[in-house]
Amino acid sequence: MISQQLYCLFSTLCLLVLASHHHQNGSFNQWHPPGPRDVRSPCPMLNALANHGFLPSNGRGISLDITTRALADGINVDPYVSKLLFDHAIETNPDPKAATFDLDHLNRHGIIEHDASLTRPDNRFGDPGAFDPEVYSETLQYWPDPIVSVRQGAAARLARIRTSAGTNIDFEMRLEDNLRGLGEIAGFYLTLGDRVDGTVNRTWLTYFLEKEFLPVPFGWSRPRDPITLEALQAVMAKVYNASQDIINEGVDKCIPRPERNMDGQYVLGGAH
Repeated sequence: MISQQLYCLFSTLCLLVLASHHHQNGSFNQWHPPGPRDVRSPCPMLNALANHGFLPSNGRGISLDITTRALADGINVDPYVSKLLFDHAIETNPDPKAATFDLDHLNRHGIIEHDASLTRPDNRFGDPGAFDPEVYSETLQYWPDPIVSVRQGAAARLARIRTSAGTNIDFEMRLEDNLRGLGEIAGFYLTLGDRVDGTVNRTWLTYFLEKEFLPVPFGWSRPRDPITLEALQAVMAKVYNASQDIINEGVDKCIPRPERNMDGQYVLGGAH
């Protein structure tokens, strides 16, 4: 009986070690799409990290430790930034006492998920966690060149805001949604491109967005410099300034002119 109990205990420990190893040690050279019981999010990067095994491949039970390790190992995100991201993500778990979140929790509208995605439908029109070819085709119109500049990234986002505002009667773009949108565009240049020049290889970017596969086959490698809060804010400022230039130049008259805040600066899309 004791031998059987020891065997069961040993087997359990082995399974826990294997699970821990699977969750915390991904591979850039291995990729597996989600299975029928796996879950994914509206965020292509988190999905890609799950597909590569940096996050749990089933997309479930993601703790702060797992988040920090995955973002550091996969795309060199600073632990402080990872903690900020986790603190927002955990709010999407319906259980207020939870210490983990599942990727599909992020699909809950109005917490992190927002309207005017570059690749997903607005919540009113469909599953905000599912890739939408029609939405994506509009985005691609603003990236005609082999290299996507910050201005082109900003232009695609403004176009999506315009389309959503004009077609979705439930459209909402709060200040925090604007900030997340700026951060999402900035993420392209921080994780896949040149954060200084504000450029990203179009092939790398589209491969990543379409397949949720880090573009290793095309020569991409993990960013050398860590993605700190300061680095994120610097590239977000580039995206914001490019957006302001587009709006002020009146390149697209259909894009609503944003409201001014207390400091006389524009808030993209207006504050709702």
